[in-house]
Parts: sequence; C-alpha cells; structure tokens
Amino acid sequence: MRKVKINIRDIARLANVSVATVSRVINGSPNVSEKTRKKVLKIIQEYDYHPSAFAQKLSKARTQIVALLIPYERGFILSDAFFPPLIKGMTEVFDKKEYNIMLSMIESPYIPQKYVSLYKRGIVDGYILANVKKDDPFPEILYEENIPFVSVGRVSSKLKKYPYVDTDNVKGAFEATTYFLEKGHKRIALLKGNSNYNFIQDRYEGYILALKKYGIKPDPKLIVEDTLTIDGGYKAMKKLLKINNPPTAVLACSDYMAIGAMDAILEEKWEIPEDVAIIGFDDLYIDGKIEPPLASVRQEIEEMGKEAAKLFLHILDNPIDFEPIILPATFIWRRSAG
Repeated sequence: MRKVKINIRDIARLANVSVATVSRVINGSPNVSEKTRKKVLKIIQEYDYHPSAFAQKLSKARTQIVALLIPYERGFILSDAFFPPLIKGMTEVFDKKEYNIMLSMIESPYIPQKYVSLYKRGIVDGYILANVKKDDPFPEILYEENIPFVSVGRVSSKLKKYPYVDTDNVKGAFEATTYFLEKGHKRIALLKGNSNYNFIQDRYEGYILALKKYGIKPDPKLIVEDTLTIDGGYKAMKKLLKINNPPTAVLACSDYMAIGAMDAILEEKWEIPEDVAIIGFDDLYIDGKIEPPLASVRQEIEEMGKEAAKLFLHILDNPIDFEPIILPATFIWRRSAG
C-alpha cells in the first residue's frame, strides 16, 4: 500500500475521469460503468484514500452561501474605497443565482482552521479570499482539503494551479512609469507598499521593467515602502523630499498613498505637477474630485468582483476545469501626471 497523500483531483487524473465521476464512485451512485468503478476503486485502495469533505459534499445539497474573507482591520475595510465596488460586483452575480455572501473581516492573527470548519460543518459552499498575503497558509490549506475557493489576486507560488482573478499589475505599472519617462523624467520614485502582497511585487516589477527599457538604473533611495494608506503615502513622500536630488515624478502603489504624497508635496509649497508629477493606482472614484485631479492606473474593481463570483460558481461544478482570469489595467491621465 502506498503512503502518498492523494486527493480527489489526483484520483480523477490517474483514472482519466472527471472529479464528478470519482465522487459518484465514492458515494455508490449507479450512474457509473462497472469498468470505471473498478478502475477508480483500485486507485483509491492503492493510495489508501479517505474521502475529504469536498468529495462527500459533491453529492449533497448546497447552502447557497459563500464566505468572503478579507484579512484586514475592520475599520480599514469599512473606510477603504476598494472593497465596496468589489462586493457590489460579486453581489450582482450571486443575486441572480440566489447566493448569499457571508462577510468575514479577519484581523491578524487568525486561525485558518476556524474558517475551514464552516465548510466542513456544511455552513458555506466555499470561500472567496480578498487580497490575502502571499505567505498566508489559508489558500494552501483549502487546496489540500479540496474546498472550493477563489482568490482575488494571486496568493501563492507553491500552488501550481488555483482559481484566481487578478489585474495585470505589471503592465499597469509599466505603462504609468513609461508615461513619466516619455515626458523626460529620470528621477522617478516608487511608493511601494508592503511586499507581502503579490500585487505590490507585480507593480514594483512593472516599474523596474520600464526603467530598464529606457536604460535607467533603479535608485534604491527612490523606492520607499510604507502602508497603502494616506498616512503611509505622506510619510514616504516626506522621506523622499529630504534626500539629495529628490524625484521629479512619483508612482504610488495605491491612490491613497498618492493622496498622502500629494499632501506632503503641497505642504512643502511644491507644485503638482510642475515640481513633482504623481500617478496613483486603482483609479478610485475620488481621484477626479481632488485638486489637482489624480492620474491613476485603473483596476476594474467591480468587474473583478463579478469575475470572482462567476469563477466560484463555475468551480463548484468544475473543480479542475478552469483558468485564472487576468483583467487589464489602464493608465488614466489627469492633471497630476503633467
């Protein structure tokens, strides 16, 4: 007997059948040919496989509830302009299928098993994860347990294939940085945000790729990491304004950071964009209402919510037949960019 950990997807692959067929064999359904049944059972016996919660649940009624997990502080979520359109997009899709969203705002530290138990106890049909850190173990736990989940943003380099919806952050940051370069800027700063998130790393990569394309060596002094908040942007920009030969242009990894940076620039009596041009990321609804209006890289946030909901509903019936979704990022010019 082999002592190798195996799951229902592995059995389906080894038997060259669908996951649903394996489930029918496990649950004793008569709608399977005898030849297929024997082939699947042989693999199950070889690997000493014991059905997971997901395999058993395939044949049961669904709860019509999906848990949306957001690992941020409650106050931040309720005030952040990113999450309302994301949830709006999800709700628009789920309402048509009579699905309900259970919102869980997770504050660190948290115990992943607590949320896994919601599924195992038949309370939810699965999870949508919004912006979890790349080193968070929860996605890998869900994967190993064969529990349906979709991630908003890439979350793991360890998983070969898992369902997620993301923005083309590399291209978005590349295009914004390229805009500055084409305007003649050579001292371009990056307000980076926490590197624990893949989307931040992707935006950093896009920034670096643009500089290298134009033959400019990245200057570590122009790359400042802080929180993706107005306060974080303010503090990061204050540091940049104190260095010798400060930047003439700034790309911020969030609009909130960009707004904080603008406050710091104006406080020093510098002009935007004449002294320092600035571009944010997200293109939140507030960008056109501040002075000067903030240029930004647009994420289709509501569309991300819709696609995440559609992908979740898809994988309930097709747990191994899916493709991750990458949505475009578009540079939106406004006066702050110069």
